[in-house]
Formats: sequence, structure tokens, C-alpha cells
Amino acid sequence: MENGFTKESLEGILKELRLERKIFDSEDDFKFSLSWKIKETFKDAEVRLEKKFPSKEEEGKDRNNRVDIYIKTGDIGIGIELKYYTAYLEFSSEKEGDITLSDQSAIDIKCYDAWKDVQRLERFIEDKYIDKGFSIWLTNIKTLTECKRTKENSAYREFRICEGTKSPYKMEWREGASSGTTKGRTSPIELRRQYKIHWEVYNTIESNYIRKGEKNSEFKYSIVEVGGSK
Repeated sequence: MENGFTKESLEGILKELRLERKIFDSEDDFKFSLSWKIKETFKDAEVRLEKKFPSKEEEGKDRNNRVDIYIKTGDIGIGIELKYYTAYLEFSSEKEGDITLSDQSAIDIKCYDAWKDVQRLERFIEDKYIDKGFSIWLTNIKTLTECKRTKENSAYREFRICEGTKSPYKMEWREGASSGTTKGRTSPIELRRQYKIHWEVYNTIESNYIRKGEKNSEFKYSIVEVGGSK
């Protein structure tokens, strides 16, 4: 494709994918399906799952140096990180079979982890492992996408990923965050630039495909493009 791999081309791929896949069993299912569609679109590109980059000596062994999807097109390296967060839904279709999505809680942790992916992509760019990156969030959890559902005094307010949110350069837990929430996530999220969040509808599951959980039938996605100057 003439313009290379862009946010617009990635949005186009997602729009094609939703015609084939209304819903995904898991994050791994989403990852494989998206990477397959990318390869179909960019036939000459190198596409890998869970590519691991070298660790620097000062980083230690616990640093996560893997990227969910790695794409090499021409001289450009691209990293994609995915999050698939679900609310309870029982789905059934002749084409895709029976799928039951669990009701995932811990919204605060999910928001932290979403921004952690963005931070990781920024680091991969800084370390010259990739030239640009995209963090894709797909969910049917309204608390994540709608700001009105977040309390003003919530401990995770700085980490919100709802519609219209503009990320601060540094995000920290507010007073009141429990030790269970912050375990393994005590470090602030520090970003090199700010990102404004916008959600688009991926799919709204028709009622005839739903056995239970119809209130969670709408899936939305957000693409955060990582790279470039502040």
C-alpha cells in the first residue's frame, strides 16, 4: 500500500475484521485474528506475534520486552499492543459457535495496564526497536469508555481511558488506592507525550446472537498512535 502502515489503514483493517468476526473468545484470539488480517492486507510485510526485543543490562530480567504484534514493512518497524476487556456476554452463531465472555472486574487495574502498554511502546521507540506503535483497546465495558461512570474521587482517576480523556505526562494512584490494586503497579506511568482518547464502535451484537448479557452487546475500540514528537 502506497502510504505504508498508518492509523487510518489500521482502522480500515478493523472495519474489515468486524465483518468476519463479531466477537472474540479471548485476547489471544483477537491478536491472532488481527495479525492474520494485517498479513492479508500487507502481503509483503513481516508479521510476528510476541516478538521479544533484547534487554539492556541495566533493565533487569523482569522488564517486559515483548510486543504483541510486530510488523516490518520496508524499513519501518511497527509495534502493536492489544487489550481486550470484557463484560459478561453469552454469544452464539452458526459461523463463530458459542462464546462466553467473563465479567472482568478491576477497572482501575485495566486502565493502568492500558497506559502501561503505551509507555512500553514509547520505550521501544526510544530504544530504536520500532519506529512507531499503536495501542488498541477493545471492550464492551461501558465504565471504561464513558467518563460519567467514573467517580470524581476515584483513586484511578488519572489513569482513565474514557472518551475525550487527555493523558497527563505522569499518572499516579490517588489516595485511597488499595494495596491489592497497586500490587505490582506502584510505579507511576510516565509518558513522553499526551494522548487524547477517542472510542469508535467496533460492533453491536444483534439480539438474536445473544443468550445472556444483552446490555453488554456494544463493543468499542480505541487506537492510540505512539510515536513522533510531543
